[in-house]
Amino acid sequence: MSRAISTTLAVSVLIMACLAQARADSINLSTGLDALGNLQTADGAVDANWSVVGGGAAYVVASNDPNWYSGWAPNGSGSTNGQGSDWIAKTTGQENPGPAPYSFSTTFSLAGYNLATVSLTGTWCIDDDGTVFLNGTPVSVGGEGFDNYTTTTLLGTVDVLAGSGLFNQESNVLTIEMQSNDQSRDGVRFDGSVQGELSAVPSPTPLVSMASLLPVVAGMVFLRRRRAMA
Repeated sequence: MSRAISTTLAVSVLIMACLAQARADSINLSTGLDALGNLQTADGAVDANWSVVGGGAAYVVASNDPNWYSGWAPNGSGSTNGQGSDWIAKTTGQENPGPAPYSFSTTFSLAGYNLATVSLTGTWCIDDDGTVFLNGTPVSVGGEGFDNYTTTTLLGTVDVLAGSGLFNQESNVLTIEMQSNDQSRDGVRFDGSVQGELSAVPSPTPLVSMASLLPVVAGMVFLRRRRAMA
């Protein structure tokens, strides 16, 4: 292989590398966040991502709320993503949130992600009993969570591995269903995220710099060819 061809091939490979750059990314699915992704502290604050299935907001339950149970782990503790989560309920300011069953859900899109690399990890708890669903498939079952964790560890785990086939490219729904309760101090909590690699996308800055080098490379190839012919 001539030096000219080698140079051209090396430049082509470098350009292709700039054209396709995959990177890891994550989506925080924890309960109790505001629209900017910050953990809220005020009792009765509306969860920006989770809502009650069928209509209605999901509200942050703080320790001063009548619906708060003294055995629950404090909001913000038990974090799997470094930020923490809050307890949420379908009502605020009253001890009885109403009879089960009812559900909380959040939606997220994986547009631009390589689904083969996507996974979901997290911890959760519920008072009283329920199930976590991903796109309608149960992925964790729990009950009476307030008796089964310390102040820093949540009850159940959700671990959906990459390649599970449970994720959609566009709309995905994570649901926590309250299947039974005693209508007194009832809530749910999730702390976790989706992780995966974004599909290869163009990298504009390297492309600009590489484009500026093309005339130089072309000139080098031309000179090498002239020398080889001399």
